[in-house]
Amino acid sequence: MAYLIATKDNYLFKVAADDAEKSNLNIIDSDYDIVTISNSDFDKIRTFSASVEYSNGVYNIVDITEPMGPQNEQWLKNVINHEIQHFENWLSICKENSNYTKIQNYCNFLKNFDTSSVSFPMNESFGKYLISNSIEYISPLQS
Repeated sequence: MAYLIATKDNYLFKVAADDAEKSNLNIIDSDYDIVTISNSDFDKIRTFSASVEYSNGVYNIVDITEPMGPQNEQWLKNVINHEIQHFENWLSICKENSNYTKIQNYCNFLKNFDTSSVSFPMNESFGKYLISNSIEYISPLQS
C-alpha cells in the first residue's frame, strides 16, 4: 500500500511506497492529507508520468499523455543537478534518518552518472529510464 502525502492546501508534498517509507519521512500525519494509492499510481507520480489534481475533496491521479524526457544532454544534466541539490539539502538536515546511507549512495550515483551514455531525445523521464535499466530510482518526492 503506497501513499500520496499532500499539504492541507491540497498540493502534492511527498509519496511513499509503504508504511516504513512514510515513517521515514518524519512528518506529523495530522499536518497533511495522507491518501492511500496503488503501487502503480505511486510509480507514475514518482517518475513524473502522472500529475496529482485535487477537485471536490478528491485527489485524482492524471496520466501525462505525452510524457517528455530530457531532449539533450544538457537538459539531463540539469535534471540530475536539481536532484543532487535536493538530496544534498536533505542529507544536510536528516543525518539521523534511517535512509541516510541509501540517499547518500544514490546522490553519489547521480554525481557519477555518465550522461554521454544516454541516447537523446529521451522518450521517458530520467526516473523511468533508470527503472527500465534495472537501476534503483529514488524520487525527490520520496525524501
